[in-house]
Amino acid sequence: MPLAEVTTRPIPANDASSAPAARKPAAGAPAAAAKPAVKPAPVAAPAAPPVPAEAALAGRMDAVDNGQLFGWVWDRNRPDSRLLVRILLDAVEVASGIADKPRVDLRRNGIGDGHHAFAIDLPQQALQSPERLTVIAVSVNPAAELVLRRPSADEKAAEAAVAAPMAKVLDRLDLLVAAQRQLQLGQRDTGVLLKEAATRLDALSDKETALEEALDTVRGGQGDLNQRLDQMEIFLTRFDTALAGFDKRLETLAAQGRNEIKPQFFALAVLIGTGIGLALALGLKI
Repeated sequence: MPLAEVTTRPIPANDASSAPAARKPAAGAPAAAAKPAVKPAPVAAPAAPPVPAEAALAGRMDAVDNGQLFGWVWDRNRPDSRLLVRILLDAVEVASGIADKPRVDLRRNGIGDGHHAFAIDLPQQALQSPERLTVIAVSVNPAAELVLRRPSADEKAAEAAVAAPMAKVLDRLDLLVAAQRQLQLGQRDTGVLLKEAATRLDALSDKETALEEALDTVRGGQGDLNQRLDQMEIFLTRFDTALAGFDKRLETLAAQGRNEIKPQFFALAVLIGTGIGLALALGLKI
């Protein structure tokens, strides 16, 4: 028998009808939790390398005037330090000093605290040839040197043109800052005075409260005193009644013999003394 011929064809990859169906999870099965993405740890930026010692020095010589050399110099790495300034005439040191004098323009331009200027007296031979001078700023720790340059004529002219109006503006700004400072001090003093006044008012209020309590005590004492006086008045009334009764008894006893009356007089004296003692005791309690 001849075999039947079977024809086959490949199954396309995107044929959804012939692809096996995806297995669905059971209704009661928990869904797999998605794993959170792990962020990489931030990498710290590398620290900026320190400025070299010589590059950190900045300054210049400004002018020679009235027998002195003026200028300024400072160290950016150590703004609180004061640098040594050496003055050489033809490579021979003729003078030196410390750049520690204050200048307003330096402080306004952010040159440390402004105490980086110098004014060094020059000898006569240096004054005769200022163009032959070399000014060197010296930093000890770390060791570094900077030759201070001399400004050109154009730089001096430009600075002079800007300095005058800028100085007026900055002077007014300084006055404004000083006025603001005074205002802050005044506000602080006013706050202190108000606080002291509030404390005094509280103390006076406490004294008034104590005075009210004292007056209440006095009023209460007056009530007790009135009550004691009423009691004393009742006692005196009763005592007067008792004395009137004794007077009647004395008149009755007077008709009897003199010898028979002596015991009664003695008893009467005892009763009168007892009554007076009770009256005095009650009066002392009041």
